[in-house]
Amino acid sequence: ADGAHSGLVRKLKPLLAAGIAKMARNRYEIILKNYIRAFRQAQNVWDYLEKAKELAPENYDIYYPMGVFHYHLSQLSGVARWITSLFITAGDREKGLKELELAAEKGVLMRDLAQSNLISAYSGYEKQPARALPFAKRLKEKYPNNYNFSFALANILSDLGQAEEALSIAQEIANGIKSGISPYRAELWPRHSQLLGKIALDQGEYDKATEHLNQALKDKAPYNARIRAYALVRLGMIQDTRQDRKAAEEYYRKVLDREGAEGTAQRMAREYLEAPYAPPPRK
Repeated sequence: ADGAHSGLVRKLKPLLAAGIAKMARNRYEIILKNYIRAFRQAQNVWDYLEKAKELAPENYDIYYPMGVFHYHLSQLSGVARWITSLFITAGDREKGLKELELAAEKGVLMRDLAQSNLISAYSGYEKQPARALPFAKRLKEKYPNNYNFSFALANILSDLGQAEEALSIAQEIANGIKSGISPYRAELWPRHSQLLGKIALDQGEYDKATEHLNQALKDKAPYNARIRAYALVRLGMIQDTRQDRKAAEEYYRKVLDREGAEGTAQRMAREYLEAPYAPPPRK
């Protein structure tokens, strides 16, 4: 039995590794806007994942990439959703979240990646920051030098109205940038300014938020395109709170016109173009 299991593991590992590698390649093709290649890569990835699951359905690591597919394909609409459902697999939001939760709880190799994806899903798409909080705390504690988890935790704490804790983490990040010790670097200042702007916005301090967000917009580096997109969205949100709908819509449209701003910021911009942003009641 042990020999059979060892043989199964030897077969599974290359299938899972190939699937993850092809997912990375798929993401690269999307960034380059080679959508046909990306679609073919996605088909190929799904074939690898199904074979791996067939070999070892009790291996919970396989549920990470499957959860990514099911969850993110569910975000598509119209023709794109129909085509992916026909040729890859049907998007399924609830199934995707359950698969990611399985990998986050019981996975070995993919556990941290699954938790990282759940942070993004719960704090962003699902608007349930409380469910993202334990994952963010765990990963920040496990990887104290990974500033991405520090930014994520500060954002979540701000969403939950815990401004003091969020500002404390923001100060940690600032100290890291000032130190110049790797992986911190000066290019993170715009992201830090955007974070401070979000915290101030969540607290209803709109003048302070505007100052920080405009500071983030001064940076022109291509790798900070998404940071500028978030800053523009939040400036639009501030205008909505001030009942200046025309100015708010101008900010949201700028986000949709931005190259490299694809993702959550553009989804937020579309959402607030359809219905004005309204700040939640503060405790």
